[in-house]
Amino acid sequence: MLKKEVIEKLNEKEIKVYRYILAHSLEFPFMTIREVANGVQVSTTVILNFVKKMGYKSFKEFKLAYRLQERKSRASKRVYDDKQVIGALMQLDNEYYQEKLDIAKAMIGNHNNLIFTGIGNSGLIGTYGARIFSSVGKYANAISDPFVRINASMEDTVIIALSISGKTPELLRIVESCKILGAQIISITTNMKSPLALMSNVTIPYFLKTDTVDQIDLTSQILAVAIIERLARNY
Repeated sequence: MLKKEVIEKLNEKEIKVYRYILAHSLEFPFMTIREVANGVQVSTTVILNFVKKMGYKSFKEFKLAYRLQERKSRASKRVYDDKQVIGALMQLDNEYYQEKLDIAKAMIGNHNNLIFTGIGNSGLIGTYGARIFSSVGKYANAISDPFVRINASMEDTVIIALSISGKTPELLRIVESCKILGAQIISITTNMKSPLALMSNVTIPYFLKTDTVDQIDLTSQILAVAIIERLARNY
């Protein structure tokens, strides 16, 4: 991206541009050529000459390539924190979780219908949860379509809502509709103070540091799976 052999041939003003980009690596992809020029205190012509020496036809093309390279660089440095996940899994055996799980199991056992719901990756985990419960003889289904409309009575239904943040608008709409129709809500989320948790009858939290890249949530779903599998045992 910022090629060493080219950098060595830059003039004094272009070196200033190079150093400025390194010092403002996060905001640079979102800056205009005029903003960069003002920041470096050079003309836009100097910026364009720098861009061309780097092998790009335009400032816009250079910014895009720079952003993609930075994204790859950050991804390559990411480390999966398995110790954090293992530690959180071990906590599922303490009294706090046993009480939460017992309440949720009783709620599931006292209702004939069980529906999992979530958006994105959480929706996939919900589909898995419905399959697990169906395998042990409980009628279960999954809703992952954010545009689904629910109109029937849900007084004999338990909703298990899955969301890492507990703030996904599409999921909150589904859960609110189900609650109005009489459903009981169990939420599985990392955020005890989230809107989802606050509208739930029971919240089973899992305490993991959220992990996002470019607004894409990569937080481990292992804890959500573990909680679902524990709920399915002797519910």
